[in-house]
Amino acid sequence: MKNNSDLVSILVEKVGICGSDKQKILQNNMGVQFLGHEILGIDNFHKKYVAVNPNIHCGKCFYCSRKDFNLCSNIKAIGNNIDGGLRGSIQIPLDNILYLENNNIKYILLDPLAVIIHGLGLVNITESDNVLVIGSGTLAKLLIWILNRKKIIPSVVNRHGYIKDSNKKLKLDKVYDNKQLITKKFKYTFEMVGYEQVDSLEKAIFCTQKKGNIVCFGVFPKGYIAPIELRSLFENEIKIQGVRSFVPDDFKKAKEILDETNDEVLDVISIEYTKFKTYDQLLSQSNVEGVDKLVVDLT
Repeated sequence: MKNNSDLVSILVEKVGICGSDKQKILQNNMGVQFLGHEILGIDNFHKKYVAVNPNIHCGKCFYCSRKDFNLCSNIKAIGNNIDGGLRGSIQIPLDNILYLENNNIKYILLDPLAVIIHGLGLVNITESDNVLVIGSGTLAKLLIWILNRKKIIPSVVNRHGYIKDSNKKLKLDKVYDNKQLITKKFKYTFEMVGYEQVDSLEKAIFCTQKKGNIVCFGVFPKGYIAPIELRSLFENEIKIQGVRSFVPDDFKKAKEILDETNDEVLDVISIEYTKFKTYDQLLSQSNVEGVDKLVVDLT
């Protein structure tokens, strides 16, 4: 599958700010002038609403031949090594856009939801499995929402000791704060935190049962070396699985889920709008308590 090289000009209307954007701002290591890979906009030629898949694969390398497009050896990623949506306009291959029936803001969650779909596709989780989610942000809440749709009710641990769910849409077993001793062991532990810290990984290893699975959605900085207690990991035959973005089919599946669930996801994820002034301003606003997803309005 080679990307259709026909470029489409997109006028960007909305850009979601995610954890990887915040890391780049914190480290002052953005790589591009304009960040932003969660993009909604308008096809300038057809005047239709679109969502953008930011991952442009080559279609020629070994990994593309295996349909592991997210692992493409020559991948180009909007907002990473190509200017992102905050630029205001972009050109993108035709295969990297999904046409939308409307500009519902729920579609700004296509990218993180596709990541969740891809990660769950890497494991064989069932309704009877004990599941722990480590985290409290957008990815964690989307994961819980999707798990609930599969009739799986996970436990959660995070620094708050709760998940913000004012509309009571998420079903949870037990909720722990980071300081509590968790004696229960889980077959699947999902690490959703990342950043330059090791506590969440240590928590995952401690809470995962023998022959269990740890799936890491959290984005850790390049070059970060985590001092992990390896003996417990190896002698208990625990597997650690990383998640690298998503493939085009995951992006399409995410749209199908958002379409068939109407606006339910907006009862799960709180969205706050802002205008783009500086990156420090975006970082500050995205860290406000109670804001799951900060969206930059470029209209």
